[in-house]
Amino acid sequence: MPEFLKTLSKAFPNIVYGLTSFVEYQYLNKANPSLGLEEGAYCYVLEQKFTKDHAPIIDRIPAIKIQTGGGDGPETSLTALLYTATEKNIGWYNTSVVKGKKVYKIIALTTDERWKSSFELGTEPFIPDKTHKPPKGDGTDDCENAPPDPNLVRKVLEKKGFHFIGLIAPGNLETWKGYMSTYQFKPERNTIVGLSPADANNLAKTLVDQFMALIKADQCGH
Repeated sequence: MPEFLKTLSKAFPNIVYGLTSFVEYQYLNKANPSLGLEEGAYCYVLEQKFTKDHAPIIDRIPAIKIQTGGGDGPETSLTALLYTATEKNIGWYNTSVVKGKKVYKIIALTTDERWKSSFELGTEPFIPDKTHKPPKGDGTDDCENAPPDPNLVRKVLEKKGFHFIGLIAPGNLETWKGYMSTYQFKPERNTIVGLSPADANNLAKTLVDQFMALIKADQCGH
């Protein structure tokens, strides 16, 4: 991890890092309390506000607990993506230029599963009379909110000027590419790449390459 961050900082000297996480939240079990929720399950947590310092990120990542995910396939990655983009406490810039330099807001998300949305719930029935509410981004948003509509997520990312990189396990790579196409995420601002455990050592290079590709596409579009 230290070398990974050093590589990114060398390529982008002004880069700052933030960290959020999600652990599968089982709406099926929430709707049926007798099944019980997996201990420690949550749909989104702000782990670290933006910092140029590598130490807080390095220290925090090992503490993120990996859950079994309820065994229902889709996970709450879409909720985490939306909550990250609307999080007011992480430190996102509200302007596209700072001190004469263009700001690029990039969210890189890694997962090995499909997303859970208002349309794709896997084996879970939708919670009766439960609809998704747009997040407030003030720290009060929680897992009681139903999974979001992918179209809402796309609109929020576009409106706020985000670039998105999905680092997806090979088994669900094509599914995520299908999501991007179905819900009309713009390819010049959103990209999906495969990442297996064997590729972990090349993660920094993968992100640098993808950052540069998104920046180039953005510049060509203006």
